[in-house]
Amino acid sequence: VDPTQYSRDFYKTVELWGGYQFGKFQLMGFVPYSFNRKVSDDGITRSDGLGDAMILVNYKIWTSTSLNKSETASIRNDLWIGGGVKLPTGINRVDPGSPDFNIGDFNSQAGTGSVDYIFNITHNLMWNKSGVVTNAAYRINSANRQGYKFGARTYFNISYYYTFAVAQVKIKPNAGINYQSNAINTFGNTPVEGSSGYNLNATAGLNFLYEK
Repeated sequence: VDPTQYSRDFYKTVELWGGYQFGKFQLMGFVPYSFNRKVSDDGITRSDGLGDAMILVNYKIWTSTSLNKSETASIRNDLWIGGGVKLPTGINRVDPGSPDFNIGDFNSQAGTGSVDYIFNITHNLMWNKSGVVTNAAYRINSANRQGYKFGARTYFNISYYYTFAVAQVKIKPNAGINYQSNAINTFGNTPVEGSSGYNLNATAGLNFLYEK
C-alpha cells in the first residue's frame, strides 16, 4: 500500500420532500441538495449542488381497523404499492475525456445524470398515537450520457414514530434503521471493481403533516 495515495470522501444531503393524498392515491416529491467533499493526495475537491429530484405515486391496496383485546386502543394497517421516476436534475460535471478524469468522480457528484425507475411497497401500522412504518424499494438505473451506469439498488427501512398534534399540524418524531445495497456499477458495459456493497445505519427524524 502506498501511503501517499489516499482518499477520504464526505457526503452530506438535506432533502425537501412532501406529499398529498387524494382518495387511495398518494403523490410524493423529493428534492435533495448535496454537500460532497473529497480529500485525497490530489487535494480537496468539492461538489455541492442540487441533486436528482424524484416523483412517486402510491396506491393503497389494503387497509383495516380493529380494536385490541382490551378494546382500549384502535389498531390500523395500511399497505401501499407504487413507483416513480428519478430525474437527472442534479449537477454532474464528470468529463471522461479530461486528463484528470478519475472513475471515482462519478460517486462524488450531486446527481447521477441518469433517469432511474423506482418500485416500492410500504406498510404502516398505527395504534393510538404510535406507529411503525416499513418500506422496501428497488431502483433500476439507466446509463448516463457519459456511459456510466450505477448498479440496481435495494432499500429497506423500518422506523417507529409518535404523533403530537399542535393545532392542525401533526408532528411525528421517528427513529429506526435503514439498509441499502447496490449491485456493481458499469462504465461502458465494463464492471467497475469495488463498486458494489451495502450500508446499514440508524436513522432519526422529524416529520410535519398539515391536513392532507
